[in-house]
Amino acid sequence: MPDPSEDEDFDELQQQLRQAPDDLRALRAGELDAVLPPLGTAPGLYTRPSAERIYRLLIEQMSEGAVITPFGVDTIVYCNGSFARMVALPPERVVGHPLSSWLESVEGPTVDDLLQQHGPLRGDFTLRLADGSPLPVAISATLVHEGERSSRCLIVNDLRERRDVERLQQVRAELELSHQRKNEFLAMLGHELRNPLAPVRQAVELMQAHAAPGDPEYLVQARIVLARQVKHLKRLVDDLLDVGRVTKGTLTIERGPFDLREAIHTAHESVARLIERRHHQVRLDLPVSPMMVEGDGVRLTQVFANLFSNAAKYTPDGGHIEITASRDGERYRVSVKDDGQGIEPSLIPYLFEPFVQSGAALDRASGGIGVGLTLVRRIMELHDGEAAARSEGPGRGTELEVSLPVASSFAAPSSGVARAEALATPAARHILVVDDNEDAAEMLALVLRKRGYEVELAFDGEEALRAADEHGSEIVLLDIGLPGIDGYEVARRLRASSRGPRRMLVALTGYGQPEDRERALEAGFDHHLVKPVGVDDLLRVLQAPAQSP
Repeated sequence: MPDPSEDEDFDELQQQLRQAPDDLRALRAGELDAVLPPLGTAPGLYTRPSAERIYRLLIEQMSEGAVITPFGVDTIVYCNGSFARMVALPPERVVGHPLSSWLESVEGPTVDDLLQQHGPLRGDFTLRLADGSPLPVAISATLVHEGERSSRCLIVNDLRERRDVERLQQVRAELELSHQRKNEFLAMLGHELRNPLAPVRQAVELMQAHAAPGDPEYLVQARIVLARQVKHLKRLVDDLLDVGRVTKGTLTIERGPFDLREAIHTAHESVARLIERRHHQVRLDLPVSPMMVEGDGVRLTQVFANLFSNAAKYTPDGGHIEITASRDGERYRVSVKDDGQGIEPSLIPYLFEPFVQSGAALDRASGGIGVGLTLVRRIMELHDGEAAARSEGPGRGTELEVSLPVASSFAAPSSGVARAEALATPAARHILVVDDNEDAAEMLALVLRKRGYEVELAFDGEEALRAADEHGSEIVLLDIGLPGIDGYEVARRLRASSRGPRRMLVALTGYGQPEDRERALEAGFDHHLVKPVGVDDLLRVLQAPAQSP
């Protein structure tokens, strides 16, 4: 019985013999282009005519336009389908016409350069279409030789897509720059508003501290209104600064064991007057046991104050607000539900974006600047929590809910901090107040003198250095943004030249970021207070001992 493998070898040999005459003829004619493996193992020859057919097919089907002109002659002798489609004409109405009738130079090379230059060339041009409309194109030209004839081969790329991308990139860059400038403006505005707010707050506290029982009723009411509006303005300024930190990603929290109920109660007290004025009925449903989280008590109180204030402002007088808190597995959930004006469903996805408010654009009676819920969401994110809003539509009320993880372990919570009791003034101590805002310096000096301190004033860095040595100031309250020598440099020089007991240096500034505090401590300050500072907070710091060097 014959071996099958021998039959296969015989068939392969016959195939090679049949191919041999064609291979020899191609070699003699100079038509050999490449050696390629065909089916099986026998090599076959790929001749130039077959390659030329593929090259032509490639040129015809490529997405770029292709044009051929004789070297130095302004006549199109060939164009592919893509170029014909670019100019919106059939190829036969393009071939034979001057290239210059379609092209206009933009910058750099000209049409004559495309036709006559020996080397490769690239440039941007305007292609005039059949209807006269312009099309931006990029053209790459090369010189090709075929025997004694030379031609220019042009590859034409439609630049509309590239230009669209470039325009989008430019618009994006402009928007990012505008966004950056907006953030810088908000930060500057918040800081500048803090400076005049500080003496106003101190003046109000001074008037309240020295109110007499026999004062006329209008003075009593005026003090109450001033105190309330200063508190409101301070909150707006704080929100403005915080939203700038949110957009820049610099808002931070200080984590620690904290009972969430304390933040809810404190926030409820902060909006109690607004709720009373609007005659709302509030139902507060909290667990009896502690709701311990790893969180920042101040920031969490800010979250709930914003939620409660939102419900009170956007609910018509005599409305109902339900505040409920519960544990859901390993998370605490706090819901604030009202029967107020509700929210358009289309607005809910944007409710936590900056400067978005529900209700008509012209209805500003509710106040605020539209950043409260932005802060709520960001503060919750920093606590690994979430914020959500639900509403069935206008007039159907709103529910705002936040959730955050239960603390895995915690120490026993401390009791709520009550308002500081009256602070006794120590034995006479000399204070130097340094601020280039003379009203702020004078008002702070007046408050301190009423408390029994001896106070001197300076309004720039050089004057502060002289006054501190001349008067032997034990405490220096120092603004940071001073003309000439700033507060940091003043602090460094005071520390370097200090003789005798270490004096206390306190930074009073509108800059309240963690890096600002670190910079103040590095410069030699003992304390860093952010304007506007309450009198009790300031006195508490002044009565603390100066830190050891």
